[in-house]
Amino acid sequence: MNTIKFRVRDTMSNKWYDFDDGLMDYKKKSGIWIAEVGLIEEFVVQMFTGFKDDSGKEIYDGDLIKGDGYGPYRVFWDEKFGGWCSCCYSDAELISRYKSIKVVGHIFDGTEYEGVQ
Repeated sequence: MNTIKFRVRDTMSNKWYDFDDGLMDYKKKSGIWIAEVGLIEEFVVQMFTGFKDDSGKEIYDGDLIKGDGYGPYRVFWDEKFGGWCSCCYSDAELISRYKSIKVVGHIFDGTEYEGVQ
């Protein structure tokens, strides 16, 4: 069974926070997360996919990966496939099908990537 985990990016300070309890210890009020770290007014929440790359790094929604040497492609949930995918333009691919995966960045760090923006 996969662990439900999230990470939150505070867009004001550009810091990441990990929340292993599915954000249960944190309250959302009017678009503001109140946590032990203080107020996070501008934030982005990313969900853990349950997958890790070849080096053991966890893969989150919005991460950029190279799959089997191709990419970087953005990771996202695809309803049509019912799973976590990466995409090169119109060709979505389930990330579970890759033999080799490497996280190379995320959509917020300015890394150039192909496919669905």
